[in-house]
Amino acid sequence: MTRSQGTKLSSLKTQDASCSMGANEAPWEALGAGLKELSLDLTLPTGQSFRWRQIGPEHYRGVIGHRIVSLRQTPEGVLYKVHNRTALCSSSAADRAALEDFFNLQVALEPMYDEFAQKDVRYREVSEYFPGARMLRQDPMECLFSFICSSNNHISRIHGMVERICTAYGTPLGHVPLPSSAHTSAATTAKPPLSPASPTTPNPKSPTPKSPKSVTEVIPERWHSFPTLEQLAAASEDDFRADGFGYRAKFITGTTEALLAKPEGGEAWLLSLRDSSYKEAKEALLTLPGVGPKVAACVCLFSLDKHSAIPVDTHVWQVALKHYTPQLEGKTLTPRIMDVVEDAFGDVFGEWAGWAHNVLFVADLASQKHRLPEHLRPSPAPKKTPSKSASPKNASQKTTPSSQKKMPSSQKKAPSSQNADKKKAKKRLATEEVDDVDSAGDDNSIWPLPASSKKPRYRRAIRTSPSSQGRVQAIDEDTSRMTPGTTKSAQESLFPAAPSVLSPPVTLSESSKKARSPRSQKPFQIPKKHQR
Repeated sequence: MTRSQGTKLSSLKTQDASCSMGANEAPWEALGAGLKELSLDLTLPTGQSFRWRQIGPEHYRGVIGHRIVSLRQTPEGVLYKVHNRTALCSSSAADRAALEDFFNLQVALEPMYDEFAQKDVRYREVSEYFPGARMLRQDPMECLFSFICSSNNHISRIHGMVERICTAYGTPLGHVPLPSSAHTSAATTAKPPLSPASPTTPNPKSPTPKSPKSVTEVIPERWHSFPTLEQLAAASEDDFRADGFGYRAKFITGTTEALLAKPEGGEAWLLSLRDSSYKEAKEALLTLPGVGPKVAACVCLFSLDKHSAIPVDTHVWQVALKHYTPQLEGKTLTPRIMDVVEDAFGDVFGEWAGWAHNVLFVADLASQKHRLPEHLRPSPAPKKTPSKSASPKNASQKTTPSSQKKMPSSQKKAPSSQNADKKKAKKRLATEEVDDVDSAGDDNSIWPLPASSKKPRYRRAIRTSPSSQGRVQAIDEDTSRMTPGTTKSAQESLFPAAPSVLSPPVTLSESSKKARSPRSQKPFQIPKKHQR
């Protein structure tokens, strides 16, 4: 336990006394949002926020700001209860305003569904089975650090990381006992498919789905707010590494330092991005440690009112390949390919494409596929068929006649030129030209190349290092593929430049650059047709 953790745990009883439940606990109240406007099952556990725990059927508990909130879905609509009354959350009107802002209830969802369904066939097919899948409007700082933790991670582990940050460094809010049913299991159980004609009743024609794999997670009874920047600054990189954050620890501390260095304050700077265009907000977030294109898009969509943002992960990538960008099949998901996918969604759905993408994303999740009839469920990715050259030896021998098994020595395959070059390279320094392509493949329609050559050519220098004990070292002049740990200056000193054989540098026209830039939009303003 770190020093800051001990300090916070020692003051827990004092905080609990000021935030005691009972007399300060509010009654259940109606939020005023029916199933078509807000579905808790399709909004809270689908990867937007990581502070919510399911404690019963359609019953969730989590934290909004400094409020411990329970939510329950009923046929009439969503009910909510605030469990603590403090100076920061002191009235029923303030509670309602906080929840309406968090769930973006100023935006009418049902007419938006109808508009998107008219624009796209796939959306029209699946959207009726996913009513009420709404975009959240979270606190930007909490959203930012949560998605820094999401790098190369899965949802249940991100839940644990965010909860550890809050427990160790956040402000204690109080203690709320769990219902008796929540102590037995925290796993989410699959529900029967829903019929579009009657969203709250099972569809008898659809087969009974298999229950998803259970993921047991701890449901807290003591709740904490998300820490401020000053509270996060009390922890070191080693503290976070000791808590299991791995390489993300340096990103958390680095982003904390970067935000604290903002003249207007880090939290105020993040909130000010709501008034910027999507392009400006995304570029600003990309300057922070640990923030790449996907994390920046998530923060923009889930907290900064950038409704055209499309966070492209593996699920969205598969949806795009099947329905919107089939021409990208076989490409690698790079930042510029993410821009192409984002533009494709924007061309179909317009400036609110992020809300449309959310429904398509949820429909592709394994935990939600049971809601769809069989013919609409996403098909599994096809298995790659091994090429003939990669087939096993014994497989090829079975089809080879016995008379051809023994090959005369004169017909034996000569060693490849590549192996021969490596042997010669051990004795002298040589240069050769090798073909290389961008990681996303060769596609002139997306990335224009010189007319003289479809594939850029690079010069590779091969030499034997005295310390390598005869092993061959090869370094490309393409700096994006440099040998790890070797700087460009070190390469230049080791391998003097030979006469240039490279193709002319690729330059993009202004129109191409504009097409690949993030979709800009005006500051947040809800059209009249989407207002409730």
